Amino acid sequence: MNVWDILILAVVALCCVLAVRNIRSGRAGGCTGNCAACSQGCDRRERKS
Repeated sequence: MNVWDILILAVVALCCVLAVRNIRSGRAGGCTGNCAACSQGCDRRERKS
């Protein structure tokens, strides 16, 4: 393995760690289906009657 291989493996490992941290913190992005915990566009959302 040369320096470039180690660098690529380090970048991939860092991306995996950041993805796991993001998922565990609850900020996966987009709609998660839990409307009660959603903070996106609450003032624009219309209530269903």
